[in-house]
Formats: sequence, C-alpha cells, structure tokens
Amino acid sequence: MLPKIAYKLNDKCSQALTIFGNDLIVDDTPENLISLKKVLEKHNFEVDTASSGEEALKKVLKNSYVLIILDVQMPGMDGFEVAEAISGYSKAKETAIIFLSAANTEFMFIAKGYSSGGLDYITKPVDMNILLLKVKTFYRIYEQNRKLNEMQKTLLEEIEFRKEAERKKDEFISIASHELKTPLTSVKGYVQLLERSISKGDAETVKKHLGKAQVQLEKLNSLIADLLDISKIESGKLKFNKQNFSIDCLLDNVIEVMHQSNPEFKIHKNGKADCETMAMRCVLNR
Repeated sequence: MLPKIAYKLNDKCSQALTIFGNDLIVDDTPENLISLKKVLEKHNFEVDTASSGEEALKKVLKNSYVLIILDVQMPGMDGFEVAEAISGYSKAKETAIIFLSAANTEFMFIAKGYSSGGLDYITKPVDMNILLLKVKTFYRIYEQNRKLNEMQKTLLEEIEFRKEAERKKDEFISIASHELKTPLTSVKGYVQLLERSISKGDAETVKKHLGKAQVQLEKLNSLIADLLDISKIESGKLKFNKQNFSIDCLLDNVIEVMHQSNPEFKIHKNGKADCETMAMRCVLNR
C-alpha cells in the first residue's frame, strides 16, 4: 500500500512544494546530512536521517519512507548493499532510492546503482537545484501512480461486488424456484379436495378448503413479487434471516401437503415435539 501524499507544485520549480510523506537521507558525513536536510525541509519535505547503512536499515524496519537519498561510499555497508537489503523488505518495496556518489561516474558504476534498486543517480558535489527537480518529479509520478492504484482498487471492488450480487441473484432464484413448488402443490391439493366436497354438497368443508387455498395463493403471490424484483437482487440486498419455527406446526403442514398430493395415503403423527428450531428464510429488504 503506497503512503498517501499531497502536494502543490507551481509552474516555477523554485516555488514551494507541499509534501506529506517521509524521506530518509543516509550519509556518513554530518555536514552532508545537515545541508541536504536543511534544503529539503525548506521546501516542506519531512526528513529523517541516518549516518550509516546499519542505522538506515534499522529505521526502514521501523518506519515507512517514500524516498531514500542514499550515499554510496560509506564505511561498513555501502549504499549498494543497503539498497539490496532494503529491496528484500516487503514494507519497503514501494520505497524509491536516489544514489549520491563522488567516487565514480563511469557507466558500469552507475549501472550497478540502478541494478541495486536505485531510481536515479546523482554525482557529488550535489547541485541542490538538480536534486530538488528530481525529487519533485519523483513525487509527481508517485502521486499519479497512487491515484491509478486507488482507481484499480475501486474497480476491483466493484467487480467483486457485482460478482457477489450475481451469485446472490442465482442463489435466490434457485431457492425461490423451489419455494414456488410448495404453494402450487398445496393449491392443487385443495382444488382436488374442493371438487370432492362440492360433489358431496358439503358447504362447510368447501369454505375451509377455499380459505386454505387462499393462504397458499397469497404466499405464491409474495414469492413471485420478490422473484420479479430483480433490481433488489442485483443491488446485493438479498439476505437470509433466521426465524424460529415450531416443529409440530412444520410437521403438520408437511403431512397436510403430502396428504393433498396423495390422498390415498394415510399418515398419522404420534406425540408432539413441543419445541422450536432456527431455520433460514430468504427475504428481500423492503
């Protein structure tokens, strides 16, 4: 994750650049540290310093830096060794390095700096105007990359959201298709019972079956309304709510539906469960 920075760069490069980041200057010469730090802080950069490669590595492990200005010639670990070590730190993989060196300006020496993970190479004595231009250019590119990364992250989140919405849509349709069969089966059974009751002239039984058929038709209408409301499914509002169900009522309903579908079978229930259980019901937010 890139550290977030904000900057304002005017047309004239000598004008102020506002940065919210953290830069590290590494040099074994105190005078160089002081002068570089003073120049960068004058242009509103947040600056930390280290006087050796070992100290720099310790600070990189503890802190996050946007940019490291690294001297090559130092006792102990030189700048190339420090850069190679930093490249192995996962938290510092986005940190840029600018090398400073007065010893050698030959191509092979400069190439080694780039191969060690350097972004740029500046020879000593350092021209502060050139250094500032390079640092400002880096931050401009850095900010552009950060914005691109944020856009990419937003797009990936949107893709995942749409995939999840599509999955919930398919899941709902699968559940709804199954649920549609239950009231349809019940209505079919009640219609068959009505035919028998009408032929017998049993008005009371006809009225009872009509009432039960009406309940099942209302359930069917509700399911169809939810199924047709695709916009809510696609917006990710599908959810599952746990509800308490009486085992005895559930068994009675199951027996009744089975009896309607197969009236020739006789089903008897002995005893009572006398308890409730949790079950999932597919609903849409309204």
